[in-house]
Amino acid sequence: MRRLLAGAVVLGYFISKNFTRPILRLVNYRVDDIIEKKNPKDIWLRAQDGIKLHARYIPGGEEHVILLHGYHSSPSRDFSTMIPYYLEKGYSLLLPDVRSHGKSGGNLITFGAKESLDAKLWIDFLVGSGVKRMLIHGVSMGAATTLLLRTLDLPEEVELMILDCPYIDAYDQILDSAGKKGKVMPTITPPFCSLLGVVGLQLKEILPYQGLGKIGVPMLMIHGTGDHFVKARNTVRAYVDSDEEKEIHLFKHAPHARSMKMYPKEYKEVVENFLAKHNFLRED
Repeated sequence: MRRLLAGAVVLGYFISKNFTRPILRLVNYRVDDIIEKKNPKDIWLRAQDGIKLHARYIPGGEEHVILLHGYHSSPSRDFSTMIPYYLEKGYSLLLPDVRSHGKSGGNLITFGAKESLDAKLWIDFLVGSGVKRMLIHGVSMGAATTLLLRTLDLPEEVELMILDCPYIDAYDQILDSAGKKGKVMPTITPPFCSLLGVVGLQLKEILPYQGLGKIGVPMLMIHGTGDHFVKARNTVRAYVDSDEEKEIHLFKHAPHARSMKMYPKEYKEVVENFLAKHNFLRED
C-alpha cells in the first residue's frame, strides 16, 4: 500500500511538473520592459480545439519575425538577446505565448503536436493581414515546433527558419530527461506516456524530424555542445539527414537554450550572416 501511495505521489509530481502549465511565469524583466515600451498590440486567436491564444505584436518593417519560445519559458526569457536585436534592426515582431504559457489558455503541454497547429494559425493571421515576408525563429520546444510546421501546408510568405536546440523525437526526449532523475522516473515514464493517449497526446507520434525534406525553406540550425537536456546530436542528426538548404553552428560548452546568452556577439553574427545570405537582413 505504501509503495502504491508513493508511486501515485511520484506520478502526480511527474504530471504536474512536466506536462502542465508552469506555476511560475519565467520572464526576463529587462527585455519584457523593452517590449512593453514599444506599446505592443495584444492579439487573440482561437485554436482548433477552442483554446484562446495570445501574442504581442510590435509593428516595424515588412520583414516579420515570429518568435516561438520553449517549454516552461517565455519570449523575453528565451530571446533575451535577439528581441533587442530584431527591434533595433526594425523587424516587425510577433511574440506568441505558447499554449499553457503566459496569457494563452490551456493546461496541457503537447511538446509540439498542437503547438505547431497554433503556430500555423499565427502564420495564417499574418498572411491574412497582408504580410509578405516571414522568418520563424524557435528555441527548444519552439524549435521542435518549427520543424513540425514543415509538415504542414505553409504559405510562400514563410521564407526562413532558425532552429535553436530542437529535439527531433518527443518520446525519446522525455525518456532521456527522465533517465537523469533517479531510479524511479525511468521506470514509470513509459507507461505514463502511454496513458497520455487517453487525452489525445500520442508522444510517439510527435516526430519533429519528419519535417525534414518537406519544404524548401532554408534553415539555420544552432545548438550548444554543453546542452545536457536536449543533446546536440539532435541538431547534428537533423542537419545530416536533411537534403535541403541549411547551415549549422555549434556553440562550444553552451547549455540548453543558452547559446545566445553565452555568445551574444557571435550568435547575432551567425544569424545576421544567414539573413544577409537570403536577402532578409534589414540595415539599421
